[in-house]
Amino acid sequence: MAAPALTVGCFPYDTTRALFSGTVSTDGIDVTMKTAATLPELFDRLIRGDEFDVAELGLTFYLRLLETGLPFVALPVFPNRVFRHSCIFINIHSGIREPSDLAGRTIGEFGVYGQDSGVWAKGILMDEYGFKPEESRWVIGGLEHPAPPFDFIPHPHPADVDVRVAPEGETLSSFSVAAPA
Repeated sequence: MAAPALTVGCFPYDTTRALFSGTVSTDGIDVTMKTAATLPELFDRLIRGDEFDVAELGLTFYLRLLETGLPFVALPVFPNRVFRHSCIFINIHSGIREPSDLAGRTIGEFGVYGQDSGVWAKGILMDEYGFKPEESRWVIGGLEHPAPPFDFIPHPHPADVDVRVAPEGETLSSFSVAAPA
């Protein structure tokens, strides 16, 4: 009897590389590991297709999809272990020296307002420094390459938060530094 097959969609993190390389085996299951160039591409392939039996999906993406009726069940498995303070970058020419300097500024977020690392970053800044997202302007785009907002999930955001799409052909890393409002 052949071992049952399982196709897993995941990014090759430190915590999952041994599964990709075959260093760690799975007794009794024929596992095929698949990945993508970026996490959003992996999420897109999961949501739009039937490519994976089990796959990584960011919590904010999962929560946005609950009302759509997609056949996913969340499991408490966390392959991506990141210190989310590392997801905050500032332009050194912007004059931003502390979190309070973000008020009235333009802030970029990758792919969608409120994706996992953005939620963590906003939460940390709010809890620790009194940051208010509604006091800034938000631009959604690609980091190093121009990219439209993710089209495989809904894009809700608070009504009092100004969220715009980066101009065509612009990246968040090259976006002009805006003066305080």
